[in-house]
Amino acid sequence: MIAIDAKARGSGWEVRSHGGTRATGRDLVEWVREAVDRGAARCCSPRWTTTGPGGIRAGDAAGGDRAVPVPVIASGGAGESEHFADAFEAGAAAALAASVFHFGALDISAVKEACAARGFPMRR
Repeated sequence: MIAIDAKARGSGWEVRSHGGTRATGRDLVEWVREAVDRGAARCCSPRWTTTGPGGIRAGDAAGGDRAVPVPVIASGGAGESEHFADAFEAGAAAALAASVFHFGALDISAVKEACAARGFPMRR
């Protein structure tokens, strides 16, 4: 599994290093494809916006990427329960979150309900 920090750049995403603080000039999709060629079987992509790391809670990180040949775990950016369903609709195989649950901004059961309401199977 590979975890990749990325930040929006034009119409795509740029890979970042050093905890997302340094630009690499590499395209996210190209890097995931190379990582798969090197043996990665999954990708966790905490996505960044122009304002900082994932966690801005605007739904910016919702996307899985159907352009890559492995399951993508979407991470960061969720601020509403529906953002998780958005991630699945965009192609993410899974979605993860921490601070929205740790600080009580979202309730896990509400997230599951929002996803189930859009047809995604949820364990109850």
